[in-house]
Amino acid sequence: MHLLYCAGITLESKILISEATIATTQKPMKKTLLFFLFGLLNLSVSASAAEPIQVAADLHFDAGISRKENKPIVFFVTADHCPYCEKLRQEYFNFSTDDERFILRELELDEYHSVVGFDGRKSNHRVLADRYGISLTPTVAFVGPNGEELANAIVGLLTMDFYNYYFEKALDESISQLQSTALAQVK
Repeated sequence: MHLLYCAGITLESKILISEATIATTQKPMKKTLLFFLFGLLNLSVSASAAEPIQVAADLHFDAGISRKENKPIVFFVTADHCPYCEKLRQEYFNFSTDDERFILRELELDEYHSVVGFDGRKSNHRVLADRYGISLTPTVAFVGPNGEELANAIVGLLTMDFYNYYFEKALDESISQLQSTALAQVK
């Protein structure tokens, strides 16, 4: 007997509960377990419904925020044909879109979305990725308000086990670089 079914892997996943398992003739323990499982699944569906990553559109504007708040801009470089990009989006960046320490923007390598560059000139995602020498996906790059690289980019995804370590290390390095630059400008 199937208690729960999940339809799809999309953000709009639907959960169907078999009416037979909720019938009043079930033992109280089974009902309790069912409601507990439903609650857990409800939490995971809510978490997966987090805000999508904003596609880079106006880096001149983002640079102003980066400069004012000493936040690095993190580029998540993706491509439509990249299963590792989707894995990283779902398992890592799904929960990072609200992180106050950095500005997260997606660059779609196989798209030519228009973007206002750091200098205020119009460009596109492909040209911007070429500027940083990015040709593989997924790549995560850390840049400052002038478009300067602050830490080594993270290229690829071998395993999720150590990804948080590499990301946090590069993020800390980026924040330190921005703070050092801000202190130097004050002196």
